[in-house]
Amino acid sequence: MPPSPEGGVQSTENQEGKALHAVRAPSSVAIVLPLDGAAAPAAVAVQNGFLAAWYATPPSERPTVTFHPFAGGAVEMAYQGAVESGASFIVGPLGKEELQTLAKRGAFPRPTLALNYLPDGAPAPTQLYQFGLAPTDEAHQSAKQAWLDGRIRAFVVTPKDEWGQRIRQAFRTQWEAIGGTTQYPIDLDEQPEALLTAIAEVRGRATYYKPGEDFIFLAAPSEWAHRLVPVLQQTGMSVYATSHILTGTPQDAELSGIHVLEMPWMASPSPVDARLRAEIAQQWPTHFVTYRRLYALGVDAFRLVGVVQQLESNANARLQGATGSLALDNKRCIVRQGVWAHMEGERLLPLSNTRMP
Repeated sequence: MPPSPEGGVQSTENQEGKALHAVRAPSSVAIVLPLDGAAAPAAVAVQNGFLAAWYATPPSERPTVTFHPFAGGAVEMAYQGAVESGASFIVGPLGKEELQTLAKRGAFPRPTLALNYLPDGAPAPTQLYQFGLAPTDEAHQSAKQAWLDGRIRAFVVTPKDEWGQRIRQAFRTQWEAIGGTTQYPIDLDEQPEALLTAIAEVRGRATYYKPGEDFIFLAAPSEWAHRLVPVLQQTGMSVYATSHILTGTPQDAELSGIHVLEMPWMASPSPVDARLRAEIAQQWPTHFVTYRRLYALGVDAFRLVGVVQQLESNANARLQGATGSLALDNKRCIVRQGVWAHMEGERLLPLSNTRMP
Protein backbone atom coordinates (compact mmCIF):
# COMPACT_ATOMS: atom_id res chain seq x y z
CA MET A 1 0.00 0.00 0.00
CA PRO A 2 1.43 3.41 -0.88
CA PRO A 3 2.08 5.91 1.89
CA SER A 4 -0.63 8.49 2.38
CA PRO A 5 -0.95 11.91 4.01
CA GLU A 6 -2.20 12.35 7.52
CA GLY A 7 -5.89 11.64 8.06
CA GLY A 8 -8.41 14.32 7.33
CA VAL A 9 -11.88 14.72 8.77
CA GLN A 10 -14.88 12.50 9.08
CA SER A 11 -18.33 13.26 10.39
CA THR A 12 -21.29 11.34 11.76
CA GLU A 13 -24.96 12.14 12.33
CA ASN A 14 -27.32 12.22 15.22
CA GLN A 15 -30.70 10.50 15.22
CA GLU A 16 -32.32 13.49 13.52
CA GLY A 17 -29.78 13.29 10.71
CA LYS A 18 -28.06 16.61 11.46
CA ALA A 19 -24.32 16.64 10.84
CA LEU A 20 -22.18 16.92 13.93
CA HIS A 21 -18.93 18.83 14.01
CA ALA A 22 -16.13 17.20 12.04
CA VAL A 23 -13.34 15.41 13.86
CA ARG A 24 -9.80 14.68 12.79
CA ALA A 25 -9.20 11.04 11.96
CA PRO A 26 -6.11 9.30 13.37
CA SER A 27 -3.06 9.79 11.21
CA SER A 28 -2.05 6.14 11.32
CA VAL A 29 -4.01 2.94 11.89
CA ALA A 30 -2.71 -0.58 12.55
CA ILE A 31 -4.75 -3.66 11.71
CA VAL A 32 -4.27 -6.76 13.88
CA LEU A 33 -6.00 -9.81 12.38
CA PRO A 34 -5.36 -13.59 12.32
CA LEU A 35 -3.42 -15.12 9.47
CA ASP A 36 -4.41 -18.74 10.08
CA GLY A 37 -7.07 -20.89 11.71
CA ALA A 38 -10.83 -20.97 11.26
CA ALA A 39 -11.12 -17.17 11.50
CA ALA A 40 -8.66 -16.48 8.65
CA PRO A 41 -11.28 -16.28 5.83
CA ALA A 42 -13.40 -13.95 7.95
CA ALA A 43 -10.35 -11.81 8.64
CA VAL A 44 -9.69 -11.51 4.91
CA ALA A 45 -13.23 -10.21 4.37
CA VAL A 46 -12.92 -7.69 7.20
CA GLN A 47 -9.55 -6.45 5.97
CA ASN A 48 -10.73 -6.15 2.36
CA GLY A 49 -13.83 -4.26 3.47
CA PHE A 50 -11.67 -1.90 5.51
CA LEU A 51 -9.37 -1.30 2.54
CA ALA A 52 -12.29 -0.82 0.13
CA ALA A 53 -13.56 1.99 2.37
CA TRP A 54 -10.03 3.38 2.62
CA TYR A 55 -9.63 3.54 -1.16
CA ALA A 56 -13.09 5.12 -1.49
CA THR A 57 -11.95 7.98 0.75
CA PRO A 58 -10.27 11.07 -0.76
CA PRO A 59 -6.47 10.63 -0.57
CA SER A 60 -6.08 13.69 1.66
CA GLU A 61 -8.35 12.07 4.27
CA ARG A 62 -6.80 8.60 4.35
CA PRO A 63 -4.76 7.56 7.39
CA THR A 64 -1.60 5.54 6.90
CA VAL A 65 -2.40 1.85 7.42
CA THR A 66 -0.03 -0.88 8.58
CA PHE A 67 -0.76 -4.60 8.89
CA HIS A 68 0.19 -6.87 11.79
CA PRO A 69 -1.13 -10.36 11.06
CA PHE A 70 -0.52 -13.12 13.57
CA ALA A 71 -0.54 -16.91 13.51
CA GLY A 72 -0.91 -19.56 16.16
CA GLY A 73 -2.77 -17.23 18.49
CA ALA A 74 0.22 -14.92 18.96
CA VAL A 75 -2.01 -11.88 19.25
CA GLU A 76 -0.03 -10.19 22.04
CA MET A 77 3.13 -10.04 19.94
CA ALA A 78 1.21 -8.68 16.95
CA TYR A 79 -0.54 -6.06 19.06
CA GLN A 80 2.73 -4.94 20.61
CA GLY A 81 4.19 -4.66 17.11
CA ALA A 82 1.28 -2.40 16.16
CA VAL A 83 2.00 -0.18 19.16
CA GLU A 84 5.72 -0.02 18.36
CA SER A 85 4.94 0.88 14.74
CA GLY A 86 3.71 4.23 16.02
CA ALA A 87 0.05 3.67 15.15
CA SER A 88 -2.28 6.17 16.78
CA PHE A 89 -5.27 3.79 16.52
CA ILE A 90 -5.50 -0.02 16.35
CA VAL A 91 -8.23 -2.16 14.77
CA GLY A 92 -8.54 -5.76 15.94
CA PRO A 93 -8.38 -8.47 17.01
CA LEU A 94 -11.30 -10.41 15.53
CA GLY A 95 -11.64 -13.42 17.85
CA LYS A 96 -13.26 -13.33 21.26
CA GLU A 97 -10.45 -15.38 22.84
CA GLU A 98 -7.77 -13.08 21.42
CA LEU A 99 -9.66 -10.06 22.74
CA GLN A 100 -9.87 -11.62 26.20
CA THR A 101 -6.13 -12.28 26.10
CA LEU A 102 -5.38 -8.62 25.39
CA ALA A 103 -7.93 -7.40 27.93
CA LYS A 104 -6.15 -9.28 30.73
CA ARG A 105 -3.24 -6.85 30.35
CA GLY A 106 -5.37 -3.98 31.61
CA ALA A 107 -5.59 -0.56 29.99
CA PHE A 108 -4.88 -0.51 26.28
CA PRO A 109 -1.93 1.69 25.27
CA ARG A 110 -3.72 2.97 22.15
CA PRO A 111 -7.37 3.54 21.31
CA THR A 112 -8.40 0.12 20.00
CA LEU A 113 -11.48 -0.97 18.08
CA ALA A 114 -11.86 -4.69 18.73
CA LEU A 115 -14.03 -6.57 16.22
CA ASN A 116 -15.74 -8.65 18.84
CA TYR A 117 -17.09 -8.32 22.38
CA LEU A 118 -15.87 -9.34 25.80
CA PRO A 119 -18.15 -11.73 27.73
CA ASP A 120 -21.12 -10.17 29.48
CA GLY A 121 -20.08 -8.62 32.77
CA ALA A 122 -16.38 -8.44 31.92
CA PRO A 123 -14.88 -5.03 32.69
CA ALA A 124 -13.77 -3.07 29.63
CA PRO A 125 -10.22 -1.73 29.89
CA THR A 126 -9.52 1.92 29.16
CA GLN A 127 -9.29 2.88 25.48
CA LEU A 128 -11.01 -0.33 24.32
CA TYR A 129 -14.00 0.01 21.98
CA GLN A 130 -15.93 -3.11 21.02
CA PHE A 131 -17.68 -3.61 17.68
CA GLY A 132 -19.08 -6.73 16.06
CA LEU A 133 -22.11 -8.38 14.55
CA ALA A 134 -23.61 -9.46 17.85
CA PRO A 135 -26.80 -11.50 17.31
CA THR A 136 -28.07 -10.24 20.64
CA ASP A 137 -28.43 -6.77 19.11
CA GLU A 138 -30.90 -8.23 16.62
CA ALA A 139 -32.76 -10.03 19.41
CA HIS A 140 -33.14 -6.80 21.40
CA GLN A 141 -34.33 -4.83 18.37
CA SER A 142 -36.80 -7.56 17.41
CA ALA A 143 -38.36 -7.44 20.87
CA LYS A 144 -38.70 -3.66 20.78
CA GLN A 145 -40.22 -3.67 17.29
CA ALA A 146 -42.71 -6.40 18.17
CA TRP A 147 -43.91 -4.38 21.15
CA LEU A 148 -44.30 -1.25 19.01
CA ASP A 149 -46.34 -3.34 16.58
CA GLY A 150 -48.80 -4.28 19.32
CA ARG A 151 -47.67 -7.85 19.90
CA ILE A 152 -48.22 -9.36 23.34
CA ARG A 153 -47.16 -13.01 23.30
CA ALA A 154 -43.98 -14.37 21.77
CA PHE A 155 -43.23 -17.90 20.61
CA VAL A 156 -39.44 -18.08 20.60
CA VAL A 157 -37.85 -20.51 18.14
CA THR A 158 -34.07 -21.07 18.38
CA PRO A 159 -31.59 -23.95 18.22
CA LYS A 160 -30.68 -25.85 21.37
CA ASP A 161 -27.00 -24.94 21.16
CA GLU A 162 -25.19 -22.22 23.10
CA TRP A 163 -25.67 -19.71 20.27
CA GLY A 164 -29.42 -20.27 20.18
CA GLN A 165 -29.80 -20.17 23.95
CA ARG A 166 -27.86 -16.90 24.15
CA ILE A 167 -30.11 -15.24 21.56
CA ARG A 168 -33.21 -16.66 23.22
CA GLN A 169 -32.20 -15.24 26.59
CA ALA A 170 -31.34 -11.84 25.09
CA PHE A 171 -34.73 -11.64 23.40
CA ARG A 172 -36.63 -12.84 26.43
CA THR A 173 -34.89 -10.42 28.79
CA GLN A 174 -35.67 -7.43 26.55
CA TRP A 175 -39.18 -8.62 25.71
CA GLU A 176 -40.30 -9.20 29.27
CA ALA A 177 -38.64 -6.00 30.48
CA ILE A 178 -40.95 -3.96 28.25
CA GLY A 179 -44.06 -5.92 29.24
CA GLY A 180 -44.31 -8.82 26.80
CA THR A 181 -45.12 -12.43 27.62
CA THR A 182 -42.96 -15.30 26.45
CA GLN A 183 -44.76 -18.52 25.62
CA TYR A 184 -43.21 -21.96 25.73
CA PRO A 185 -39.78 -21.65 24.09
CA ILE A 186 -39.43 -24.02 21.14
CA ASP A 187 -36.17 -25.77 20.31
CA LEU A 188 -35.45 -26.60 16.71
CA ASP A 189 -35.37 -30.35 16.11
CA GLU A 190 -35.47 -32.79 13.21
CA GLN A 191 -39.26 -32.53 12.82
CA PRO A 192 -40.38 -28.99 11.98
CA GLU A 193 -44.00 -30.08 12.22
CA ALA A 194 -43.51 -30.36 15.98
CA LEU A 195 -43.71 -26.56 16.02
CA LEU A 196 -47.36 -26.66 15.05
CA THR A 197 -48.14 -29.11 17.83
CA ALA A 198 -46.31 -27.06 20.43
CA ILE A 199 -47.97 -23.81 19.38
CA ALA A 200 -51.41 -25.43 19.27
CA GLU A 201 -50.94 -26.82 22.77
CA VAL A 202 -49.98 -23.43 24.18
CA ARG A 203 -52.82 -21.64 22.46
CA GLY A 204 -55.22 -24.33 23.58
CA ARG A 205 -54.38 -23.61 27.22
CA ALA A 206 -54.89 -19.86 26.81
CA THR A 207 -58.13 -18.45 28.17
CA TYR A 208 -58.07 -15.60 25.64
CA TYR A 209 -55.98 -14.24 22.84
CA LYS A 210 -56.62 -11.64 20.21
CA PRO A 211 -55.54 -12.26 16.61
CA GLY A 212 -52.38 -10.32 15.86
CA GLU A 213 -51.12 -10.30 19.44
CA ASP A 214 -49.20 -13.55 19.04
CA PHE A 215 -46.03 -13.73 16.97
CA ILE A 216 -42.97 -15.87 16.37
CA PHE A 217 -39.40 -14.74 16.98
CA LEU A 218 -37.08 -16.89 14.88
CA ALA A 219 -33.30 -17.05 15.18
CA ALA A 220 -31.87 -19.94 13.20
CA PRO A 221 -29.22 -20.86 10.65
CA SER A 222 -30.41 -20.53 7.08
CA GLU A 223 -30.68 -24.27 6.48
CA TRP A 224 -33.11 -24.57 9.38
CA ALA A 225 -35.10 -21.53 8.39
CA HIS A 226 -35.75 -22.80 4.89
CA ARG A 227 -37.11 -26.05 6.30
CA LEU A 228 -39.33 -24.21 8.78
CA VAL A 229 -40.95 -21.67 6.45
CA PRO A 230 -43.82 -23.91 5.21
CA VAL A 231 -44.62 -24.78 8.83
CA LEU A 232 -44.41 -21.20 10.09
CA GLN A 233 -46.74 -20.02 7.33
CA GLN A 234 -49.39 -22.43 8.59
CA THR A 235 -49.53 -20.70 11.98
CA GLY A 236 -50.91 -17.48 10.48
CA MET A 237 -48.67 -15.48 12.83
CA SER A 238 -46.20 -12.77 11.91
CA VAL A 239 -42.58 -13.88 12.07
CA TYR A 240 -39.76 -11.61 13.20
CA ALA A 241 -36.46 -13.22 12.18
CA THR A 242 -32.79 -12.40 12.54
CA SER A 243 -30.54 -12.01 9.52
CA HIS A 244 -29.07 -15.49 10.02
CA ILE A 245 -31.97 -17.08 8.10
CA LEU A 246 -30.72 -15.59 4.81
CA THR A 247 -28.25 -17.31 2.47
CA GLY A 248 -27.69 -14.36 0.13
CA THR A 249 -28.60 -16.60 -2.81
CA PRO A 250 -31.74 -17.00 -5.00
CA GLN A 251 -32.82 -19.71 -2.58
CA ASP A 252 -33.99 -16.97 -0.22
CA ALA A 253 -37.02 -16.46 -2.46
CA GLU A 254 -38.53 -19.32 -0.44
CA LEU A 255 -38.69 -17.03 2.59
CA SER A 256 -41.63 -15.00 1.30
CA GLY A 257 -43.79 -13.69 4.11
CA ILE A 258 -40.97 -13.65 6.68
CA HIS A 259 -39.84 -10.27 7.96
CA VAL A 260 -36.09 -10.15 8.48
CA LEU A 261 -33.91 -7.77 10.45
CA GLU A 262 -30.95 -7.06 8.19
CA MET A 263 -28.12 -4.57 7.86
CA PRO A 264 -28.54 -1.68 5.37
CA TRP A 265 -25.57 -3.08 3.42
CA MET A 266 -27.83 -5.94 2.30
CA ALA A 267 -31.33 -4.44 2.28
CA SER A 268 -31.16 -0.68 1.71
CA PRO A 269 -27.59 0.53 1.13
CA SER A 270 -26.87 4.21 0.64
CA PRO A 271 -25.79 5.14 -2.91
CA VAL A 272 -22.17 5.18 -1.73
CA ASP A 273 -22.46 1.76 -0.10
CA ALA A 274 -24.36 0.32 -3.06
CA ARG A 275 -21.44 1.22 -5.32
CA LEU A 276 -18.91 -0.04 -2.80
CA ARG A 277 -20.76 -3.33 -2.35
CA ALA A 278 -21.02 -3.84 -6.12
CA GLU A 279 -17.29 -3.25 -6.53
CA ILE A 280 -16.46 -5.70 -3.75
CA ALA A 281 -18.83 -8.34 -5.10
CA GLN A 282 -17.25 -8.02 -8.51
CA GLN A 283 -13.74 -8.28 -7.12
CA TRP A 284 -14.40 -11.28 -4.84
CA PRO A 285 -17.70 -12.82 -6.08
CA THR A 286 -17.52 -16.23 -4.39
CA HIS A 287 -16.01 -15.04 -1.12
CA PHE A 288 -18.49 -12.16 -0.93
CA VAL A 289 -21.56 -14.43 -0.89
CA THR A 290 -20.30 -16.27 2.18
CA TYR A 291 -18.77 -13.32 4.03
CA ARG A 292 -20.89 -10.42 2.75
CA ARG A 293 -21.69 -9.09 6.21
CA LEU A 294 -18.07 -9.23 7.33
CA TYR A 295 -17.08 -7.01 4.41
CA ALA A 296 -19.58 -4.51 5.80
CA LEU A 297 -18.00 -4.92 9.24
CA GLY A 298 -14.68 -3.93 7.72
CA VAL A 299 -16.20 -0.93 5.95
CA ASP A 300 -17.73 0.35 9.17
CA ALA A 301 -14.57 -0.38 11.16
CA PHE A 302 -12.78 2.09 8.89
CA ARG A 303 -15.50 4.68 9.39
CA LEU A 304 -15.62 4.23 13.15
CA VAL A 305 -11.90 4.85 13.55
CA GLY A 306 -12.45 8.56 12.90
CA VAL A 307 -15.60 9.05 14.96
CA VAL A 308 -15.74 6.52 17.78
CA GLN A 309 -14.38 8.96 20.34
CA GLN A 310 -16.95 11.51 19.23
CA LEU A 311 -19.68 8.89 19.71
CA GLU A 312 -18.34 8.41 23.22
CA SER A 313 -18.62 12.11 24.01
CA ASN A 314 -22.15 12.47 22.60
CA ALA A 315 -24.67 9.86 23.76
CA ASN A 316 -27.16 10.93 21.08
CA ALA A 317 -24.75 10.66 18.15
CA ARG A 318 -25.11 7.88 15.60
CA LEU A 319 -23.10 6.78 12.60
CA GLN A 320 -25.29 5.70 9.69
CA GLY A 321 -23.14 2.81 8.57
CA ALA A 322 -23.20 -0.21 6.31
CA THR A 323 -23.97 -2.56 9.20
CA GLY A 324 -26.67 -0.35 10.69
CA SER A 325 -27.26 2.80 12.65
CA LEU A 326 -24.39 2.72 15.14
CA ALA A 327 -24.22 4.19 18.63
CA LEU A 328 -21.92 3.70 21.59
CA ASP A 329 -23.19 2.54 24.98
CA ASN A 330 -21.70 3.36 28.38
CA LYS A 331 -19.40 0.33 28.18
CA ARG A 332 -17.90 1.58 24.91
CA CYS A 333 -19.65 -1.14 22.94
CA ILE A 334 -21.07 -0.30 19.53
CA VAL A 335 -24.80 -1.07 19.37
CA ARG A 336 -26.29 -1.69 15.92
CA GLN A 337 -29.81 -0.93 14.74
CA GLY A 338 -30.70 -2.69 11.49
CA VAL A 339 -33.56 -2.33 9.03
CA TRP A 340 -36.59 -4.55 8.51
CA ALA A 341 -36.82 -6.21 5.12
CA HIS A 342 -38.64 -8.96 3.27
CA MET A 343 -38.13 -11.12 0.22
CA GLU A 344 -39.92 -10.10 -2.97
CA GLY A 345 -39.08 -12.82 -5.41
CA GLU A 346 -35.30 -13.12 -5.26
CA ARG A 347 -34.81 -9.55 -4.05
CA LEU A 348 -34.43 -8.45 -0.46
CA LEU A 349 -36.27 -5.17 -0.06
CA PRO A 350 -36.73 -2.87 2.94
CA LEU A 351 -40.24 -2.68 4.35
CA SER A 352 -41.91 0.54 3.29
CA ASN A 353 -43.71 0.62 6.61
CA THR A 354 -41.89 -0.55 9.73
CA ARG A 355 -45.11 -1.70 11.36
CA MET A 356 -45.91 -5.23 10.32
CA PRO A 357 -49.35 -6.58 9.48
